Amino acid sequence: LAALCMLINILYGPLSGMQESWYQIVFFVSIASISLGTFSAIRQTNIKRLLAYSSIAHMGFALIGLLSFPNLDGIQSLLIYMLIYLATTLGVFSCIISLELNEGVSINKIDDLSGLSKKHPFTAFTMAMFMFSYAGIPPLGGFFAKFYIFTSVLEQEMYALAIIGLLTTVISAFYYLKII
Repeated sequence: LAALCMLINILYGPLSGMQESWYQIVFFVSIASISLGTFSAIRQTNIKRLLAYSSIAHMGFALIGLLSFPNLDGIQSLLIYMLIYLATTLGVFSCIISLELNEGVSINKIDDLSGLSKKHPFTAFTMAMFMFSYAGIPPLGGFFAKFYIFTSVLEQEMYALAIIGLLTTVISAFYYLKII
């Protein structure tokens, strides 16, 4: 982790005079990414598109960790967030692929998952846990990932970003629960 921070310092060294400019850009891109991903996913009925829009929102949360760059806690929260998001995304798509292989049909719509708990209870439970993790429900990994991101934001006194992030997290729980 210390080596990563040294590498980031080396890379950002020439841009250190422009820190205020790129900070504002990343700030607004993170808000735009979180908002666009969250509100676009609400109306989706295609599960893969919903997960794609969701990933746009999740990358906005990752950018929040980047905003607290000089702070080592912010970089750690970014790495933890990305690791947990990667594991959750691999798990969700593994569940979808295993269902497609077992059923022999393509799963495109959220409705294609109806009755899953009767046919494949273990896959349904696993998929539900991954969705709860995406939503940030404790005690799952997604909760801790977002907790660390929000903690780093609050330490940097970026309250507006924390409020927007929390509101969009609550809104995103709607479509994750719709899948469950």
